[in-house]
Amino acid sequence: MKPSPASNDRLFILGLRPLLDAVWAGALGDAFAFGAVKRGLGTFYLSDYCNNGSGGPDDAFEPAAAAVLHAARAYMHGCMDFAVFVSGEALEAGARLAGEEGEYAEDPEELRAEELRRQLRDLDRIGPHRTDLRRARFGLDGTITARPRTALQNLLSQVDDLV
Repeated sequence: MKPSPASNDRLFILGLRPLLDAVWAGALGDAFAFGAVKRGLGTFYLSDYCNNGSGGPDDAFEPAAAAVLHAARAYMHGCMDFAVFVSGEALEAGARLAGEEGEYAEDPEELRAEELRRQLRDLDRIGPHRTDLRRARFGLDGTITARPRTALQNLLSQVDDLV
């Protein structure tokens, strides 16, 4: 039995989880994350998924996948434009979250608003640690990142605690 296009999308998106984990590790100062992000992006760039609309699978354009790829690019290149793209893709992915496969939820605007509240909440949580994490992309000593890692790692991006 051939997998449906939606299950292929899901497999591709789930396959990006190690890349997302590497971006989070790098954001928290893990010196080895840069190599993992570099390899993850390189694997994507060499795959059929990186097709620029030239006939390959479109899975990389799905909002959740695009958000992960933009986050990796933002980390790798230090370009804030990619961070803005991440936010927009996450808003779009949130609007699809509760819908049928490939469809939007019944009230996509409320889901977008909820995703935006989550992003703002996460930024508020990160803000007090900005001085410690400013140079995290290049790797930081564990003593510098221990406090932010403890404070942030389990709190960020929990969708079930929005009220």
